[in-house]
Amino acid sequence: MKTRTFSVAAGQLHNFTGILEDNDLSNRITGLDDESDEIRILFEVDYEPDDRDAILELMDEIDEEF
Repeated sequence: MKTRTFSVAAGQLHNFTGILEDNDLSNRITGLDDESDEIRILFEVDYEPDDRDAILELMDEIDEEF
């Protein structure tokens, strides 16, 4: 199992968490991203190699580079 950290803007929370729920991905909130000018929440997401498409969808949702 791998873990990836995502920094998610408040305005992206609804769609981001919907993707997590739709794909049954284990996750936890680990804090706030204080390196950003906007409010961003840090999520750790656990995934297996088979979950690659869901991880890419999450990355696309928050405009993170692949």
